[in-house]
Amino acid sequence: MSSDPSTWPRAPYPAAPRRGRGDAVHRWDDAAVGRERGLTDADTAPPGLSGFARPSALTSPADPERTPGPVSPAPRPIRSVLFVCTGNVCRSPLAERLLAHRAPHLTIASRGTFSLQGSAMDADMAAELAERGGDAAGFRSRQLTAADLDADLILAMGPEHLDVIGDEVPAARRRAGLLGHVGDLAALVAPPRAGRAHGMPALAAQFDDEDQRSAPPRTLTTADVAAWSRARRTADGTIPDPYRKGRAAAARSAARIDEQLRLLLPVLPSPGGPA
Repeated sequence: MSSDPSTWPRAPYPAAPRRGRGDAVHRWDDAAVGRERGLTDADTAPPGLSGFARPSALTSPADPERTPGPVSPAPRPIRSVLFVCTGNVCRSPLAERLLAHRAPHLTIASRGTFSLQGSAMDADMAAELAERGGDAAGFRSRQLTAADLDADLILAMGPEHLDVIGDEVPAARRRAGLLGHVGDLAALVAPPRAGRAHGMPALAAQFDDEDQRSAPPRTLTTADVAAWSRARRTADGTIPDPYRKGRAAAARSAARIDEQLRLLLPVLPSPGGPA
């Protein structure tokens, strides 16, 4: 045999069938006609595809082999609120008792990341609470645990408390945020008029007076809290700790907490509202 490959005999190769771009589509269209004539998918599938599932089989809810993805729980109104500070004797107790006074139909609690376990509420903050109609009687400081973090809405007094919450129960971060940023949460569902009344003119300016009168508040849901929790948290949302700093410091912290609760209250479920 010659050493020149160009002179070697060549075996004939079968010619590849010519197929237009639309052939597979037309064959799948023909499959629908074939089923009407009693043929199976394997009889009518395009060449090379008879061993594969049809696209409809991959997405059919009736397919027993189909594994559904995770389903998010349906949004529901907020029914429980947890406040978190450090010692659980100043800020979070005032927030707990004040909101419980104004919304007794909800489940309200407070805890401390380094609680003064069993201690009564700070005297200066208890006096501020009493001036606002609340009552500190019977309060005792309690330590935050993982079991406490199943509340629908968790409001921390500072970023350091959010860190502890995330360390204890990572999933709880999607239910948590800073009390000082609760205006952003309320703005998701509150009418713009409320924003103007509480010092948020930029929010109110987006709507005219007619829109403000016609826009009723919507009840805050767990989905709203989850969306809000993803926002960046900055130190301006911190409620200052007044512990052992005198009545003036207690008054400033109490006023800030009161202001934030007034933003939150209108969008919480009303008594007898949807569960």
